[in-house]
Amino acid sequence: MTQEKLLNVLDELLDNCEYNYARPHENENLTQVYADRVEAMKIAIDAVQAVPQWIPVSERLPENRNQEVLISLKWGIDIGGYSDGEWHSEWINHYDDGEVLAWMPLPKPYEPQESEE
Repeated sequence: MTQEKLLNVLDELLDNCEYNYARPHENENLTQVYADRVEAMKIAIDAVQAVPQWIPVSERLPENRNQEVLISLKWGIDIGGYSDGEWHSEWINHYDDGEVLAWMPLPKPYEPQESEE
């Protein structure tokens, strides 16, 4: 299932939960069940949207030319960038045309929680 299709399904489930939550219920527990489901669906949608996706180079290139990105190559992956019409990395000055298939932004650096320090 693609990310787009998953988001569509989650949106439909959220709409259904919001509809059922808005309806009057004789049982307060049922109202709370729907409230919890609405919150869970919103959290799930946010989580799915936060997952980076590979972007084919045929679709678009990185907008920030100074940005390091994860690049998918014919033979593996590397961390590199795109500038002046060429893909490059720390180890390779430039990749040949067609060698880079896709890219994605790097994740944000890990930040320990206060309880972990």
